[in-house]
Amino acid sequence: MAAHELRAQGHHVTVFEANDWIGGRARTVRRNGFMFDTGAVGLLGSYDLTKTVAESVGMGDQVLTIKPIGSVPRDGRLRQLDMGHPLRSFLKTDLLSFRSKLKLWKVAADARKLSSAMDYEQVASLVEHDTESVRDYSLRELNEELYQYLTGTLVRGAWLAPPEGASVAQFFWTAKHFTPHMYSLVGGMDSLPTRLLEGSEVRLNTAVANVERSDAGVVVTYGGDMGEQTDVFDGCVIAAPPRNALELYPQLQGPQRRFFESAEYSQSVNVHLGLSRATAHPEMYVMVPERECADVTTIFLDHHKAPDRAPAGKGIISVFMRAGWCADNWETPDDRVISQVVEHLRPWFGDLEPLLEDVLVQRWENCALMVKPGAFRLMAEADRAVDPNDPVQFAGDYAPFSSVNTSILSGRKAASRLNGSLSGRLGAHAAVAL
Repeated sequence: MAAHELRAQGHHVTVFEANDWIGGRARTVRRNGFMFDTGAVGLLGSYDLTKTVAESVGMGDQVLTIKPIGSVPRDGRLRQLDMGHPLRSFLKTDLLSFRSKLKLWKVAADARKLSSAMDYEQVASLVEHDTESVRDYSLRELNEELYQYLTGTLVRGAWLAPPEGASVAQFFWTAKHFTPHMYSLVGGMDSLPTRLLEGSEVRLNTAVANVERSDAGVVVTYGGDMGEQTDVFDGCVIAAPPRNALELYPQLQGPQRRFFESAEYSQSVNVHLGLSRATAHPEMYVMVPERECADVTTIFLDHHKAPDRAPAGKGIISVFMRAGWCADNWETPDDRVISQVVEHLRPWFGDLEPLLEDVLVQRWENCALMVKPGAFRLMAEADRAVDPNDPVQFAGDYAPFSSVNTSILSGRKAASRLNGSLSGRLGAHAAVAL
């Protein structure tokens, strides 16, 4: 997003991309007629900025608005939930006991009270609500059942985060933004970043090794087919996970450095199953409570997202696992990962082995920010410390939560600051390090 905005402001932009694809974790792999979204899998209905940006670059007809069916398993059976009417749906479902349903008013009241602080723009407003974990709040104000089948499930399902260590602010933020509808992109999740970079100079397979401020400008050292090279730019946006950004730019100091040093991302080993026949399940997503399966957190039936994800009559099931399992299986061979995942799905989807037509295992070293209690204080301090006149700016998915919408907003803000620091010089040469 930063490159697109800077180019629109009249600057020449060089994008250094370490991978051999555009989009980072908004990655789409196309093969054998299947379209696997292997990073970001969906767009929440609150991603209005993402929708607006897509429309602004001529992709309005590719943005689908869908009202998905979700479900949560209990005792081996999937319980469907109507997220268009969440409170009513939870009151009617047999997922929860009558005693737990009586406590839903407390969740609704707290969510309503905190709603104004839970958006994409604010970080400082979250600090006062970032006082305890999802588990601590749930056991203090609710009960174990609601923790297992509502609060904890929503956080681990949406963010792959262990709820016992996640900030309760993450639950309330997610509850607000889990709208009745979602968006999907025809053409794959990578179609938007690809469109945004049209016309820009993009160097794939080119990893930046170092960024340094000097009297001459911003010195960027990078590697590629011709070995290590160094160029001087008028400004730079570093759009990398915090720890990676620190390695690239060791000059960073103060609150921004403290936040980046504290930031911890989960690893992900996710599995995408291309099926010769779509299963009969109407759900687009399944959020799995820890009590039902300790390892699986989220299941997406991608063929319900858009008609181009799988050939007619065929299906895709994407499976995401808890962070600890992913760390333990980071180097496990693909065939063993696949067999474990397929077996985990058996209680709800039966034997999928005969239907497997194509399978892809994606490993992400930095999947999603782990938002622990206290994280928003450091995040807010870092946000206040940003120098808008600095020729080195940062963008990413880490404030307040990892998402496509956060990345777009962050990139837009970084580009605006950098444009200001360039004193309106049209034609300045900026680098974007990914």
